[in-house]
Amino acid sequence: MSGKNKYLGVSSLAVVLALTASSAAAQSAPGAADPATTVDDIVVTAQKRSQNLQDVANSVAALSAAEIMETGKNGLADMVASVPSLSMVSQGPGLSTIALRGISTGGVRNDEPQNKETVGVYIDETPISVNGFNPDLGLYDLSRVEVLRGPQGTLYGSGAMGGAIRIITNKPNLTTFSGSAEGSASHTRHGEANYSAKGMINLPLVTDIVALRAVAYHTYQGGYIDNTATGEDNQNDATTTGARLQLGAQLSPDLRANLTYMYHDLETGSRASQSAPYQRNIRAFDGLTDRINIFNAALDYDLGWASINSSTSFLKKKNTNRTSLEFLTEAALGLDSPAPLVDTTEIEDFSQELRIASSGEGRLNYIAGVFYQDRKRDYTQDGVVPGLDAHVGAPSSDFGAPGVDQVFYGFQNIRQKQKTVFGEVSYKITPRLTATAGLRYFDFSEEYETFSSGLLNGGVSRYSGEFSEDGFTPKFNLSFDATRDSMVYVQASKGFRLGGVNTTVPADLCRADLDKLGLSETPGSFGSDSVWNYEIGSKNQFMDRRLTVNASAYYIDWTDIQTTMSLPSCSFSFRTNAGKARSIGTEIETRFAVNDALDVYATVGLTDSTLTEDVPFTTWSDGDHVPGVAREQVSAGLRQAFTVFEPRDAFARVDYSYTGKMNTRFDVENANNREYGDYHLVNLTAGVRLPGRPIEASIFVRNLFDDDGRVLASPVSITGPESWITVQPRTMGFTIQAYF
Repeated sequence: MSGKNKYLGVSSLAVVLALTASSAAAQSAPGAADPATTVDDIVVTAQKRSQNLQDVANSVAALSAAEIMETGKNGLADMVASVPSLSMVSQGPGLSTIALRGISTGGVRNDEPQNKETVGVYIDETPISVNGFNPDLGLYDLSRVEVLRGPQGTLYGSGAMGGAIRIITNKPNLTTFSGSAEGSASHTRHGEANYSAKGMINLPLVTDIVALRAVAYHTYQGGYIDNTATGEDNQNDATTTGARLQLGAQLSPDLRANLTYMYHDLETGSRASQSAPYQRNIRAFDGLTDRINIFNAALDYDLGWASINSSTSFLKKKNTNRTSLEFLTEAALGLDSPAPLVDTTEIEDFSQELRIASSGEGRLNYIAGVFYQDRKRDYTQDGVVPGLDAHVGAPSSDFGAPGVDQVFYGFQNIRQKQKTVFGEVSYKITPRLTATAGLRYFDFSEEYETFSSGLLNGGVSRYSGEFSEDGFTPKFNLSFDATRDSMVYVQASKGFRLGGVNTTVPADLCRADLDKLGLSETPGSFGSDSVWNYEIGSKNQFMDRRLTVNASAYYIDWTDIQTTMSLPSCSFSFRTNAGKARSIGTEIETRFAVNDALDVYATVGLTDSTLTEDVPFTTWSDGDHVPGVAREQVSAGLRQAFTVFEPRDAFARVDYSYTGKMNTRFDVENANNREYGDYHLVNLTAGVRLPGRPIEASIFVRNLFDDDGRVLASPVSITGPESWITVQPRTMGFTIQAYF
């Protein structure tokens, strides 16, 4: 380990231990704080039972509904800066890859349906993460958003080896009629107007027995990038429409049922890439369409000494993702023609979880459950180049393609099944010392069929087969309550990501690249990769709970990394297991209620994620930093309440964040590497509650100093020009909220 890394690890550990010691000493000091000035308690269900956030022996961040609404967070991308160790690579709305604690290989590959996620995303109990296409299902009428850092392989399973994000919605209130509405309008520099309308109504149908809660939202995000090839201004706009219906019923004093339906529709005008400041030059339409339907039935039965929970979910998703082949066809075929490549992904996902959890009141507590998932994923890629057949002098059917002017056509149909059994047991060795052990067993199988054709494929290739694997993911945790308000824990946990199959790659067309890799053809499948996470953490409250300071330090070993191997001469790629990495870091979160009107906060995340061995057949070497992960993340802010009409009916807040430098490649000396990140954002918000009325009005400025920090960058290649994506330019607007 280098001197710098040793310093990071040792200093992180010192901070954690020092906080615990300080909190223990502080308990003996008298305090005279007004109880109203304490930091609010937040209840989370990260461990699949209700707990105070400060009592969870794990690194968990929680964003409350009030903070989400007050700061205008409309999606997961808006949360990244305020959550240490959380990062995202995004090509625009609906096109994102999420990482936690440096478990990432960088980039967004939308043309790899088997490129699985490292962070699990859930809305309530329903898994919704699709790597590269993570949806933002309308952050309105929420209870909170929980971010679980570190592997969650025991309770959440595959795809949560970096962590998990849980979006928790408000459930129907069986007693009280209520509602809310929100309207917002703003304008983005270099672009056009934005607006949104959102609403909620809670309607008891049979008081104390049945209630309906309905949410609807419509958002238009104006574009700010002009397309010089088509003459279209502000092309990268996005329109989102959605709804959520929940029917809650108290079937008996101990049995509660909740039925949920969610609909989400996203359409974008183009990608957000720029090849000159706020300009792009692409003729083919490359907008995204994403439609999602989610059904869930949840049952909660209270036995008194334990609870039984059942969650049955069905997700149906159709995503049409468009890119341009015009640069590739001109370079490879000498054909100047707009050439859209249309990728269509259709997913049908059924999942069932049944678990039992003890009440948490005794010395011995447990959670045990079973999980079943059946996912069907059909992926189609269709590239039509007008004038291709005439230019080549042969019909596309000569190369196996079913259509006219079809330079490429292929599909990959996948059927996956997963069966798991999981459990955790906690035992209070003493009133202060608790030991926890968990284990998950998974059995995964996959059937697949692939077909590729067309001139770019060199003809027809077809494969089918099966793939399966199983394994265990354990967890061990020891926590110690030093005082009533201070806890320290140590943890070792394993996480994993399932393997899969590769799309067919034409061996003849890609012969030069395959020869360099020492391969006669690409492998048909790749295995799972896994991480072991070792961490120490501390959670503390000082000064009569006015000050909260939480910290954690971790070391992660990552083996058999699922890696994308690019074949540049033919523009194909495949996935394989290659290399090992480690990630060292720390997370510190503080919040201080200075008085009953002023709150301040600050967070710091430091991540050092690097390879620990050379990767064969690549220029990636031991010590290379993982791409797409910022080494530093900092956020800070304050909120001041004051009086305009009535006591503390108004507020003003400032929020600052810094995202450190990142690279697009492991081998940063490579000419195709691009640096991005290294930007600062400042947001301002001020609002007031109107006297005698349940109405609040606020004004806001986001990206106050109009920073043009890059969130992604790409070099010139055979598939396109040099390009980059920036943060949204300065945006100014107002919001009106009403409650009844």
